[in-house]
Amino acid sequence: MTLNSKAVLFTHFSSIKYEQGIQPSAFFDRKTRQKFYQIIERLFIYNTNHDDVLGLIYCYVDWGVRRYIDLKPDPEKPDNLTNTDVFLSFTNLLSEDQSIINFLTAILNDVSNDHPECTKAAPPITFIGLRDIVQLFQNIMVVNKKLLDFLYGSFTYDTPKFVEAVIRIARGGSPYLSHHPVIRLDEDVEISEKAIRILIDEFEKSSKKNVFFYSGQYGYPEKRARLGVRMVDEPERMERFPEPHDWLNDFPVRTHSFFIPGTEPTKVRNLMSKVAASSNTGQPSDNGKWHLEESEEIAQVLSKDESQIVFWKRIANVEMFLKGMSVLGASQFKIDRISRESLIEDVFGLDVKCHFDRLGPQVVSGAGCTMSYSAVRQLPPFFNFKNLVLWVDDDIKRRLHECLGHIHKEDVECLEKAVFLQDRYGGKTSSIHVDKKEQKKYFETLLKGCMFHSIIEERQRVVYPEQRKPADNSESCLSGDETEISNVSVFCQYVDTIVRTHRGSISEDENLDLTQHFEKVCGIRYDEVMRFCCTPEFSGFKIYEWAKECQEPQNINEHKKNAISDLVQDVIEYLNLLTEWPIFVTAIEKMDTEGALWVYQEVPERRSRRSRKSERAARTPKIGSEE
Repeated sequence: MTLNSKAVLFTHFSSIKYEQGIQPSAFFDRKTRQKFYQIIERLFIYNTNHDDVLGLIYCYVDWGVRRYIDLKPDPEKPDNLTNTDVFLSFTNLLSEDQSIINFLTAILNDVSNDHPECTKAAPPITFIGLRDIVQLFQNIMVVNKKLLDFLYGSFTYDTPKFVEAVIRIARGGSPYLSHHPVIRLDEDVEISEKAIRILIDEFEKSSKKNVFFYSGQYGYPEKRARLGVRMVDEPERMERFPEPHDWLNDFPVRTHSFFIPGTEPTKVRNLMSKVAASSNTGQPSDNGKWHLEESEEIAQVLSKDESQIVFWKRIANVEMFLKGMSVLGASQFKIDRISRESLIEDVFGLDVKCHFDRLGPQVVSGAGCTMSYSAVRQLPPFFNFKNLVLWVDDDIKRRLHECLGHIHKEDVECLEKAVFLQDRYGGKTSSIHVDKKEQKKYFETLLKGCMFHSIIEERQRVVYPEQRKPADNSESCLSGDETEISNVSVFCQYVDTIVRTHRGSISEDENLDLTQHFEKVCGIRYDEVMRFCCTPEFSGFKIYEWAKECQEPQNINEHKKNAISDLVQDVIEYLNLLTEWPIFVTAIEKMDTEGALWVYQEVPERRSRRSRKSERAARTPKIGSEE
C-alpha cells in the first residue's frame, strides 16, 4: 500500500548561541542575517527543483527556552520576587524570544520575495520558540511543578531533544498526520532529494512495525560534479572500490584533532576520489597501509600541496581511531571480523567475546534520523542529562531499544544510500577546532559515550542448574557449572521493569546499589578507553596528550572518579525520568489543538514538479495553432 508520504523536516538553529546576559539583538547583524538567508533559502527553494518530498519544515530556536530555564529560582536563596517581578521577567523573556522569531520571519519573507516563482512550491516553514512550548510547560506543571526539573539538563546540542520528542509524539499519535515521517537534519547538512526519498520509502515499509529507528549517513556522492571529480563508471569497480571517506566530515565522531588547521575538506574529497578511481588504490592493503606509490597521478597531486601530504600521512591514524570507537562505542563503519579481532588483541588485550559486533555504521541523529511513534512514546530521549554524552540521542537510544527487544539487531539502522553532505567546518578547519580546551571537552564527551555503551550492553553471566531441561525435553547443552551470556544488562532490566509495570522512582537503597554496580562497569570501560588513547600510534595528537594528562599520578584518581560519577548520576536520573515520562506523554497528547496549531499542521497537498510542468505546457499555445 502506498501511503504517499512526505517528509516533515525537523532542524535546530543551533548557531544562534545563547549566553546568559546577552541580548538577542546582538545577533541581528549583517553577517548573521546573510548566514540564515542562505540556510532558509536552501530550505525554501528546494522543492521547486526537485520532486515533492518535503511537506513541512520545523526550525527550532532554543533561545527563549534556555532563558526560561535561567529564570528558575535558586533553592539556596530566599525567593523575594513579587508577582509583578515574575510577570515582568516572563514578558521580557517572551519579547526576546519573539524578536528572534521576527528576525527569522523577516528573512523568510525576503527569500520569498526574491524567489516569487518558488512561493507556491516551497514547503511551509515554521519557527518554533518558547511561545509554542509554554502551554505544554503549564500542562506539566499542573500535575507536578517539579517535573520541569528534568528539563534542566545540559543545553548545548542536547537542547532540541525534548521539542523533537513533542513533535514526534503529537504528530505520530494523530491518524491523519502519522503517515508523514518526522526526519531530523542538522543545520549544517544539505538536503538531498534522493536521500529523503529513500528514508520515506523505508518509513512506508516499516510502518507496520511497532518500533523502528534508522537514519541515513554523511557523505558527498551528489556533489561530485561540483567538486570536479570523475569517478570510475564500471559497477564492478565501484563494488570493489566503494566511494572513499571524507575523513573530516563523514562520521558522527569528530576527527579534526588529527589534522592541522587549514585542512580543506573539498580538496580532501577531490583527492580521495582520485585515489578510489586509481587502479589499485581504492582500499587499504591487508596491513592497513594505502598503496600510494602505485599511482603517479596521486603522487603529483600530493606534491602540489604540502598540507595534503600531511593529511594523507594521518589517514591511517584516523582510521585506527574510528575503528577503536567502533569497538568501545558506536560503529563508525563496518569492520571485518579479522581486522576487529586483531585490533582488540593488539590494543586492548581483551576477550573478543566481551564486545559486540555491528552489521554496519551507527544511526546518525543529524543525517535523517527517523523513528516510530512508539519508540519515543515508550522511551524518552536523554534530555535530562547534565553532562554531554556522545551518541546519546541516536546510537545509544537505538541500542537500548535493541537490548529491550523492541528492535532486532539486524533491523534497518543506517541506510547506506541515503547520503547527506555535511560541511561541519565551513570550508576548512581552523585553530579553534584543534584548541586544547575545546578538544578536552570533546574527549570527555567521547569517554562518557563509551562508558554509557558499556552500561547498556553489559552482558550478565547467568548460571543454569544442571537439571534444567529445554522445553522439548532434549538434552541440555549446559551443565551445572557452565554459564551463558544474557543480553539484558542491569540498566536494561530496570528500564524494562519501569516501562512494563509503571513503577515509581528509584529508592535510596536501589540508588546506592545501582551506583556501585554502574561505577564498576564504567571503571572497566574507562581503563579500556585510556589504554586505547595512549597507544604509541597516537603520539603527537591531542587525544594522546589528553589521555596521558588524565593518567598522570596526580590526576588519575580524581579524573576517573569524577568522569564515572557524572555519568552514573545522569544514568540513574534517566531511570527517574522514565518513571515520570507517562505524565509528559499525556501532557503532549492532551495539548489543545487550537493552542498548538504549529505541531498539528496538516501537510499541504501541493502539485509535484511534473504536474506543474504539464500545466504550464498545457497553457502554452503551440506554434501554428489558431490561438
